[in-house]
Amino acid sequence: MRSIPSSRLVILVVGLLAGAVSLAATPTGLYSKIEIRNLAVANGFWEKVFLARDPERAKDYLAPDYVDHNPNLPVGGGLPAFVAFLNQVKTMFPLPPDTVAKSDIVLTLVDGDLVTFVRKREATSPKDKTTRYNAFNFECFRIKGSKIVEHWDGAWSDIRM
Repeated sequence: MRSIPSSRLVILVVGLLAGAVSLAATPTGLYSKIEIRNLAVANGFWEKVFLARDPERAKDYLAPDYVDHNPNLPVGGGLPAFVAFLNQVKTMFPLPPDTVAKSDIVLTLVDGDLVTFVRKREATSPKDKTTRYNAFNFECFRIKGSKIVEHWDGAWSDIRM
């Protein structure tokens, strides 16, 4: 298990108290050049592929041997399985032309080859459709070179997919 160095923990706590943490708000030198590159790769993928729902650009960010631990993707399916999944998302949740889904990232953590996004969205209670609450989820990417080689998230298996 990795621990958070005290200098990063202070920035994280201050960032949480301020309501957000981002690389731009941190002192120069807090992250290594590799960590900064890894953050750029994860951000690029999230904005240009996932939020834009552009499966054609997935190959620009995902390694050929990419592994996704989302239970809604076939085990060992790699890049082709992700592209098929994103095409499904694109069909199920279409965006108006020339728009990109709004990012819901409220916290970003970088530690070596790992970049983690914490996402916030408003959800409806399954027991009372008039009750809304904040729900949080995560996306964690392992990056090698300049490609994402592995991904974890808080997805549950969904038989509708």
